[in-house]
Amino acid sequence: MHSKPNSRRSRSIFDLDSKRQAAQELESQISKPDFWSDQKKAQEITQELARIKEEIELYDKTAEELDDLEILDELAVSEADEGAAADVAASIEAVRSELDGLEKYLWFSNEFDSHN
Repeated sequence: MHSKPNSRRSRSIFDLDSKRQAAQELESQISKPDFWSDQKKAQEITQELARIKEEIELYDKTAEELDDLEILDELAVSEADEGAAADVAASIEAVRSELDGLEKYLWFSNEFDSHN
């Protein structure tokens, strides 16, 4: 299967490193003693952190599923089990579709919608 390039493309579009860095920065803000002095701002920051963490978790889960399926596919192919290979290939496509859906969700929500 050739899903590694697609995974890299997804990571690039998703910008996982920036999301992880943003989460760390927000967590740092939350840990400050005066964080709750501005209730509205504090609520916005905690909501943003929750959103970012959810996105990271969804991406990690989907990417891990894809990686696991690729390994299973390699095993099925090496054992010449065509039925298992076909099942795994179909599952890989389903996970890839989930990942593409996540990308679209991220493109058209969150950052852009929060500015409307």
